[in-house]
Amino acid sequence: MPWQRDLPYSVTVSPLNKEEQARAHSQALLSTLGSSFLAIYSDASSHPSGIGIGVAIAVFDQLQAGSEVCSQQKNIGDSMLVYNGELEGITMAFEYAASLPSPHHTIQVYADNQAALWRLMTPSDQPGQAWQLRCIKAARQLQARGSSISAHWVPGHTGVHGNERVDGLAKRAALKQPSSCLTSLAMTACRVKKIKSLEWMDSLRAHRAKAVQKNSGTYSARFHLKTPKTLPLPLSTPRKLSSAFFQLKLGHGYLKAYLFRLGKADSPFCSCGARQTVEHLLLSCKWLKEERKVLSQDLNSKPLTLPLLLHTSLGIKATLTFISRTQVGTRKWHLGELEAE
Repeated sequence: MPWQRDLPYSVTVSPLNKEEQARAHSQALLSTLGSSFLAIYSDASSHPSGIGIGVAIAVFDQLQAGSEVCSQQKNIGDSMLVYNGELEGITMAFEYAASLPSPHHTIQVYADNQAALWRLMTPSDQPGQAWQLRCIKAARQLQARGSSISAHWVPGHTGVHGNERVDGLAKRAALKQPSSCLTSLAMTACRVKKIKSLEWMDSLRAHRAKAVQKNSGTYSARFHLKTPKTLPLPLSTPRKLSSAFFQLKLGHGYLKAYLFRLGKADSPFCSCGARQTVEHLLLSCKWLKEERKVLSQDLNSKPLTLPLLLHTSLGIKATLTFISRTQVGTRKWHLGELEAE
């Protein structure tokens, strides 16, 4: 029930680093030899030649000197993510343990995907709930028989035998014929995002084609098309500085050539005599010659261009420093120029 927040199993993600946790895991496993202890490893993987996500579990019985007593493989199809496969693998381990005729008092499931473990640790109706409900059901069956089950993080590719074994099984399972045609919510979100990006780029290309025909100096014609998730500025950038940057990038700001076109300035010319445009201020104005040398040094003496200064991570950082140092493109700088005239 939604209000029942207590889980009939525990999940542990060790704070140790990979090497330390691998050693601790191996030592702990050695101490359980000869006891009624079942170690189940789970993993999921894709393969370049595969047609889906391979999932596998490998079961080791410590009562039988830690020998492998069972393994299972399946392919959940290409409409799932590897993350979904990790959840499926852990759930397969829980359900396998619940299906055993004779109870093992202690059962531990090991997985190398921390995100999947955290999801199963958190009661929620978010994506992944179906796997969590299956784990809850299996764990309650085990509890009723006097057994306990828990899930633990074990680092991948660190020489842990069980994890290496199940990793190979999962990769081979990715080459098998899928046993499911279900589509996960996460995969649906990825597909929607891809379609959205394609439509956005199509719209931008159409806009750019028209812009180039009308004026080759427009923003769309000048810069390569990008569809970033966030503004390409450091998070600590002050608002006034970021405003000046984007006004320069768009060419719509405190620039005399732009203001003159709008009837907001008496002349389009800089005090040095050239038209005061973005290109002029950032690339050639003689009054900013020394500051431009510093800007070039910040960029490892690369040739200064507008795409470099306004459209790359390194260039944007250097340009923000240049604007902060010179105040170029800000209202304060513009008013200072008018007073000087």
